[in-house]
Amino acid sequence: MWEIHIDPYGNIQTNCGIILGRLPETTPARLLAEGAAGANRFVEAVCERGAVGLAELATREHGFVWPETASQTCELCYVTRRFLRKFHPDVFGPEEVYA
Repeated sequence: MWEIHIDPYGNIQTNCGIILGRLPETTPARLLAEGAAGANRFVEAVCERGAVGLAELATREHGFVWPETASQTCELCYVTRRFLRKFHPDVFGPEEVYA
């Protein structure tokens, strides 16, 4: 999680599409100084255990059913984030990332 992006809507997000904050309330400099891991529980889960941590959180909180197969960790992360978006559209966005 060393890469952040600012999308056209002012969302500051990780390279894997988890919104950390919005401009101007949050700034990239502040996130870098404080560390992105504390931004929200989803980022914490990814920082601590990767896609598996995020899938475990989704299972615990929303009944996420793990896919039978995933070709790589990135696929598990995307499937999990796409599932979580319906519960947390303010954290997993913008919409076109998950369409």
